[in-house]
Amino acid sequence: MNLRQLRYFYETAKNQSLAKTAKKYMVPASSVSAAIKKLEDELGVKLFDRTSNKIILNSRGRIFASELMSAFDRIDSAVDKVTSPEQKTPKIRILVKARPKWIAELIVEYMSTNPNVNFIISNDYKNESIDDFDIVIDEPADKYSEWKQFLLSVELLCVKAAKNSRFIGKELRFENLKNEDFIFQSQGNSMRNRYERICKRLAISPNVAIECNDRQLLQYYVQSGLGLTIGTYRALNDNTQNAIAPLTVVDFNETQNVCVFYKNPQNRNTDIKDFCDFLYTKRYI
Repeated sequence: MNLRQLRYFYETAKNQSLAKTAKKYMVPASSVSAAIKKLEDELGVKLFDRTSNKIILNSRGRIFASELMSAFDRIDSAVDKVTSPEQKTPKIRILVKARPKWIAELIVEYMSTNPNVNFIISNDYKNESIDDFDIVIDEPADKYSEWKQFLLSVELLCVKAAKNSRFIGKELRFENLKNEDFIFQSQGNSMRNRYERICKRLAISPNVAIECNDRQLLQYYVQSGLGLTIGTYRALNDNTQNAIAPLTVVDFNETQNVCVFYKNPQNRNTDIKDFCDFLYTKRYI
């Protein structure tokens, strides 16, 4: 018994025709008939009932064909796996320079329905090597002029302090905070950059007392009264910020525009486009 005999039998069992099997395997019908007859002799049972001009699969033949079906499915699958070009797991390289927690939540949501897509994620605010990435989440900048892009969110910003801060309930101007300690991520973070631009506009010397790239630790510093920070109003809905509150700063009318910048996949990685399409459905404007 060999694989060729089994193939000839299984194909003939499906189409009930020696001629069709012979045509598929490009051999004479007599070769198919002889192989099946030899298989029957080796098994010691008849698999077809024969008449003068046709063959009919009998009950034993139907049982044998049914069992071979799953066996051939596994064989064909094994052959495909070793002969098909290697399929690499798609990866999306993404640099997140704005709204990192929200973007992390969106990535996790996307991966829950697209488990075969992997991300290489960087939250390095100082990283300027954007060509190493497929997607960048950042505020608008000239360096992205040649990238495709769309607006992901427009959010109101506020100055944040601990809920027991002496500034809570007071009407302030940003200048009133010029001597206060501020807490930010390292250089390159969008909020840090915005704070420094405001200080420059008002001719105030920036006073960043603590640099911290750990988001939870930064929030702990703020709620402990060690300094102020700048962030979105929406982030205050996060239960990790329930000990932090916005200050009333009447001349602070800042918004943050966050965009998705991405390269044209050019059929190289259609998952980039799929993920961008997903992000587009999550826009907060």
